[in-house]
Amino acid sequence: MRVIIVGAGEVGFNLSKVLSNEGHDVVVIEKDERKASEIEDELDVLVVKGSGSHIHTLEEAKIELADMLIAVTDSDETNIVACLIAKQFGVKKVIARIQEMRMDEPTDVIARKMGVDLIINPTRVVASEIFHLLQVPPASQVMEFASGRIMVYLLKVMNGAPAVGKSLVDMAQEIDGTFLIVGILRKGEMFVPHGRDKIEVGDKVFVVGRKEDLYRLALYLGAEWRKPKRVMLIGGGEITQWLAKDLESAGISNIKIISKSQEKCEELSRELSASLVIKGDGTDLSLLRREGVSDVDGFVALTQNDEVNLLSVLLAKSQGARKGIALVKKSDYVRLVDYLEKIDAIVNPRLATASTILRHFWREDVLSISLIEEADVRVVDVRVGRGSMITRGRLRELSLPERLLVGAVVRGDEVIIPRGDTHLLEGDEAIVFLMGEALREVQEWFSEGSES
Repeated sequence: MRVIIVGAGEVGFNLSKVLSNEGHDVVVIEKDERKASEIEDELDVLVVKGSGSHIHTLEEAKIELADMLIAVTDSDETNIVACLIAKQFGVKKVIARIQEMRMDEPTDVIARKMGVDLIINPTRVVASEIFHLLQVPPASQVMEFASGRIMVYLLKVMNGAPAVGKSLVDMAQEIDGTFLIVGILRKGEMFVPHGRDKIEVGDKVFVVGRKEDLYRLALYLGAEWRKPKRVMLIGGGEITQWLAKDLESAGISNIKIISKSQEKCEELSRELSASLVIKGDGTDLSLLRREGVSDVDGFVALTQNDEVNLLSVLLAKSQGARKGIALVKKSDYVRLVDYLEKIDAIVNPRLATASTILRHFWREDVLSISLIEEADVRVVDVRVGRGSMITRGRLRELSLPERLLVGAVVRGDEVIIPRGDTHLLEGDEAIVFLMGEALREVQEWFSEGSES
């Protein structure tokens, strides 16, 4: 597939890296000389220097040959114009990142009005991701598949947990339920565990299964799990507003928002019905104490300053906040969660946006794909095709790549956690974990007609 990506910022770079590694013909348009040179030096892509909203630049990128255009610059106008021009040249699918949107208008409605196939709004993406993290208190990653019938969590093993020192075989005998531990992140290194591998304090465990079963597993790993009732948000921007609305809609009425800006405080007070808005500094420890930070179930720092967000979460956790989440825009800071153990989760808008776009990119048999940057893992939701290699026998009889693991299967109304004797059938929906970037291996094994 030939893909044109307009914008070589962090979102564009990540998209270009994943797609080019999968063997797609990627062309990147970027007007900034430094960014253009960087991506040209680091990735196997064609770079065209210029503006994606100019016809001659798109013609230089051979727009008439493109199967898809993805516009992810910092300019909404450039992204929209690039998509509209691409449509005039017959490009089948165009995707635009749009920052400025009214809160009361769905993205699919806006996309239809603009003539764009898909609009991705980073504010909505991040607010949704944080909302799901708050709904699953022990998890630092939350993913949903098969309309919520299968969940994937990243759970940390706590000191004193019943699981500590137990092997996976022991755990399977002690806990009832439909789940599978597909990976363990230990001291920054990811590995696929086997039956005799033992759980250690501080491990981050990737688990897949039904929500009710993962609840029992989380408790076994030492997690405290209770429905959030009190949430404190720091910062008065659009993400705060979206997240607060989502929390209010979920029935959480004890929401406090702290913002330095008087203007933002007034705007939030007008727009929100069940949230208390306070003018102040989110790093003021005395203010946090007065507002009851020690009793909150979730504390989320959403200012424009990464360092302020990290510091305020650390302060809140030191006072007893149960879950702390920081918005971090610098991708280099994402892995700090391994070293700043008090911070439960870090959300990066650009990585979240890139992951969301990739979910809509693949062929019809690949339903979605999620990136887990912290562990270099891809989670792929794929439909088993007719005559595919994965249907040739039981899983134990197939020579699957070591870094590819089938974590769950949906067959009709049934959720199956696969074992060695599981035989996948045409039409099954499989949740596949892939260590590394070779997504083409998933298509080789699961796509229609891949059987040799």
